[in-house]
Amino acid sequence: MNKLRVLVADDNGDMREVLIAVLKRAFEVVATVDDGQALIDSALASHPDVIVSDISMPKWTGPQAKHELMARGRDIPFVFVSAGENIIGELAPFVPKSQVFGKLVPAVHAAAAIKAQYSPRIQLAANGGR
Repeated sequence: MNKLRVLVADDNGDMREVLIAVLKRAFEVVATVDDGQALIDSALASHPDVIVSDISMPKWTGPQAKHELMARGRDIPFVFVSAGENIIGELAPFVPKSQVFGKLVPAVHAAAAIKAQYSPRIQLAANGGR
């Protein structure tokens, strides 16, 4: 069964481990990184279907990394996470870190579903490989 491929970016090691634990049951976690430059490099190398990224990280913030990837022709859906509870605007979809256990997996599915209409590989993964 094909699973959606997810890259995880967070500069806090404990939080990265939490994110991985939440995501690995439903998705293939293809890479984990601890700063925005590593996020960009890893995304270009690992070709994830969705990126789960902290908003505030060293070297590049999550939103800056998203814009850089888009400038390089890689339109990868992002789900942003942060300790802040009231993040809106271009950072949607957004999941507060306090709610990752209940809301992160559905947010990743939702981000992929938007992209799936344009990508046969994501469609296949979203349908369990069928």
